[in-house]
Amino acid sequence: MGFFDIGIIEILIVLVVILLVVGPEKLPGYARKLGQIIRNFRKITSNLTSEITKAVDLEEEAEGIKKTAEEIKQEVSAEAEEIKQALDKEAKEITEAIKAEAKEAKKTLDEGAKDLSQAIDKVAKGTNKTKKKEAKKTLDEGAKDLSQAIDKVAKGTNKTKKKEAKKTEKAAGFKTKTGGKEPPQPVDN
Repeated sequence: MGFFDIGIIEILIVLVVILLVVGPEKLPGYARKLGQIIRNFRKITSNLTSEITKAVDLEEEAEGIKKTAEEIKQEVSAEAEEIKQALDKEAKEITEAIKAEAKEAKKTLDEGAKDLSQAIDKVAKGTNKTKKKEAKKTLDEGAKDLSQAIDKVAKGTNKTKKKEAKKTEKAAGFKTKTGGKEPPQPVDN
């Protein structure tokens, strides 16, 4: 249980061989150099081990970050879905409210148009009544004027007829109201 699975006896044998090959004077220098090499080897392996450990830790940390990012992504997706559903619900409610308002507005406009149409009809009827009154007044005035004109024409015609009648009477030999014969009376059959 020693170095590189070498037992104590094997280490002693290697040391004895080194002592015989190198000699007792140079052995402490070689021992120092071997110690430095072992120290440097340990330092390098330690640094390498710490780098590997850091890399492994970084990988674990990266895995942890990936896992955390995935969890956050899932949470955000869930929140986004909830928000989308809430917005869809709100949009649907708003759409329904707008449709209801539009329907109410259309109904109000239709009623207003109907009322306005009735009011216009009433005004038109009232205007027609006024126009009828004005027309009747104008017709009455026209009829009166026409009647007067007819009377004037009739008077003129009467004068003309009287003159013609006088001429006819004179020609027939009848006398006028001042004396003479009366015109013949019509005969009843």
